[in-house]
Amino acid sequence: MMVRHEFEHDDSPDRWARLRAPKATGRVLGRWSPSVSSRVFGVVCCALLLVFGTVLLVDGAETGDRVPGAVMLVIAPVVYWLVYARPCLVLTDEEVVVQNPFVAFVVPLADVQHAEAGGWGVLIAVRGRHAPVTAMAVAKANISFMAGRKVRADQVADAISRAAREAALPPVL
Repeated sequence: MMVRHEFEHDDSPDRWARLRAPKATGRVLGRWSPSVSSRVFGVVCCALLLVFGTVLLVDGAETGDRVPGAVMLVIAPVVYWLVYARPCLVLTDEEVVVQNPFVAFVVPLADVQHAEAGGWGVLIAVRGRHAPVTAMAVAKANISFMAGRKVRADQVADAISRAAREAALPPVL
């Protein structure tokens, strides 16, 4: 299997620094993260949970109300960071770097068979891997599937497929 987890079997001291920012080698052809509208939705949800958690913590009628309020104050920003701020997809002339909320993948372009847009993200079919790698940074909404519209996720999948085809071609002499 040619896909490797970026941080698998890594006990070096700078492991956590690399966990936050996966490295991409080669010339960057594209970099994608969740859309602005989805980030705004995440900020609104996070803000509502922070306000509700603060109200429960400060003005809770019983002591039992304060614990869920404190949990909301901690959980809301962490979930926002994991789901809306952290995921990214980087396409270089050598590889595809996928940073999902909990795991990162580095896929050499020579091993990419094709990519397609999916509801949970861009699905990247990799030679030698049973299940596709899912890049959660860019997803296609169900309404776009039903309407048959081409959206940003389709453009990203096309760019990855095109780069994989070009990487598989022998060099012209």
